[in-house]
Amino acid sequence: MSFLPSLLQPKRPVLRTLDIRLDTPTVSVRRDAHERYWVHGRVVFLNSSNVRVTSVTVSLTGVQQTLWYTDTMTADRIRSKDVIFCKERTIYRTQKADSTSTSCAIGAGNFVWPFEFDLGASPFESIDGLGNSFVNYEIRATLATAGPFSKKLSARRQIKVFRSPSTEEMDDLGPEQEAHSSWPDKLNYRISAPSRHHQWGQPINTEFTLQPLVKGITIEAIGLSLKESLLLNASSSKREQYSRKEKMISEVEATVEENPALQSWSISDTLEKTMEMVLPLPRSVYMCRQSIHQGRIMIAHSLLVDLRIRDDGSGQVHRASHAFPIVLTFPVGIAFNDDGFASIPHELAHLQKDAQGVFTGLCAPPAFGKHRSDPIFRPGLYLASHDPGQEQLASEGAPGGPEQHTILRTKHLSRFVFPHVVGRSDRCVR
Repeated sequence: MSFLPSLLQPKRPVLRTLDIRLDTPTVSVRRDAHERYWVHGRVVFLNSSNVRVTSVTVSLTGVQQTLWYTDTMTADRIRSKDVIFCKERTIYRTQKADSTSTSCAIGAGNFVWPFEFDLGASPFESIDGLGNSFVNYEIRATLATAGPFSKKLSARRQIKVFRSPSTEEMDDLGPEQEAHSSWPDKLNYRISAPSRHHQWGQPINTEFTLQPLVKGITIEAIGLSLKESLLLNASSSKREQYSRKEKMISEVEATVEENPALQSWSISDTLEKTMEMVLPLPRSVYMCRQSIHQGRIMIAHSLLVDLRIRDDGSGQVHRASHAFPIVLTFPVGIAFNDDGFASIPHELAHLQKDAQGVFTGLCAPPAFGKHRSDPIFRPGLYLASHDPGQEQLASEGAPGGPEQHTILRTKHLSRFVFPHVVGRSDRCVR
């Protein structure tokens, strides 16, 4: 019975792993029709013992889906699913002199097979964060084996396709948006918002210039909010159906009780006062999507400004609302983790590098004439309060303050404290 110990010895486990390693997990697409975009990667097979392989294939599939439930008593399910891209290729096939052989023996070791896919000149952009409605791309690799206990090994990876502003669009960002209005015989004001194209994830700066015409004018509250409008389309029951939703992405509010700048002033004190508010934006695609209009999904954004003004003398209250269209675009080189949060390199926060190696800003720069005497603060600092002739800065990374990289001021600042974030509203209006 001396042979029993050798029979009871455990065998070395068999290790066979198939993996996909992407050179381009994120593809940045410019809106230039003459360019073509590619996905490059490798299929890696880690094998610890001999195995007979019949073929190794890899495929890239793009799917657009819209799905929602109606708000009727029956809550009908509306769904439309389209395949927007589909290509498959065999990257390893059995090559034997004997044509009857359908498999080839592969020994232990690591095997790598490169692949590439041509996405074309204008592929659909990936859309995440909408739940059951999405546009995604998935690469799947399959290794088929032969033998009595044969099975298929497979691996999957998702890629992201994002559109960034083209060279023409970055050159045509245009000036900042302005709205001029007044409360007749009481107050004139101007609201300056950023240009239409805005970098996703970056705070929105809005400037207010107020000119009172009578004494005793009080700005009771100033509110900023970013609204996201979603339009879904689906082909169901041989007819087109639509779903509309609106959602507040971010909101801030400054009230007279919390901000010394929003207090009564008379025409003898000053003819004009300038203040600035910052609306922070989340850096998660599950909280804020990019602006897009393609296929069955349309996402639009608008900046809403609300003013509440009171005349202390007569007790009258004036309310005004203004809307500015905002197009949110992803910067070049952006990447997302599994939770949907973006990781934007610090050097790409305001300045992006295009394919030709030319640095181009994604936000329209201010006119030099307005800002030739402005103070410039170091990155990572935000302004908490400021008295004329005296600079007061918060420490780096102070909690609760909106993210700010460069702060520019055109006139003497009043004692204006950045508003606190009221919070995001997830309510939907159908």
